[in-house]
Amino acid sequence: MGTRGSACGEATVGKFWRVLKWVVGIGVVVLIVCGGAGLFLFPTITKLQKEAAERSRGAAVVIEKASVGEIVRVVSAPGTLAAKSIANISARVSAKIEEIPFGDGARVNQGDMLIRLDAKELEASLAASRARYLADEAALKSAQANLAADRARVLGSRAQYENAVLEFERQQQLFDSGDVSKSSLDSAKTEMDRLKASYDGAQAGVDSLLASVEAARAR
Repeated sequence: MGTRGSACGEATVGKFWRVLKWVVGIGVVVLIVCGGAGLFLFPTITKLQKEAAERSRGAAVVIEKASVGEIVRVVSAPGTLAAKSIANISARVSAKIEEIPFGDGARVNQGDMLIRLDAKELEASLAASRARYLADEAALKSAQANLAADRARVLGSRAQYENAVLEFERQQQLFDSGDVSKSSLDSAKTEMDRLKASYDGAQAGVDSLLASVEAARAR
């Protein structure tokens, strides 16, 4: 019995020491972990403490002696910048803009050229208009010359027609008195009608040329 009791006591003591070693080992590990975490978190904790201390102190106050001075008031507000007067400009002709001498905000005086237009197309159009004018002027002079000639022919045709009328009247009187034959009267009538048609045609030509002259003058 004595031997058995001694053995049991030794077993209990050995088990106790094993448990104690295990607990001590765990404690050491915990201390190492906590110590490492503490070293890692120490700067952050220190910074937070400083910030809390600064906030607790409040804003800095500067004390100065009272004196008389000017108060400057500054007001910030949105707004739109506009000119006192606005002038709309436009060109009399349509053309490509070649140059704008002045920029935004530049000062200009009366008579300054604000926009330069490309004059190439306008100059070509002007040259074509001048050529048409010269052609129309030449046509007008030609029509006037033809009109003068046709008027002279009209006067000649009218004189011939009037003479034919007088001859027909004379032949009519002679026919009535029995001095000429019916064929002579008919010949006089035919000549009078022919000259009348010639006179009417010449007069129509004069009227047509006169209309052409008026149209040429209008251009």
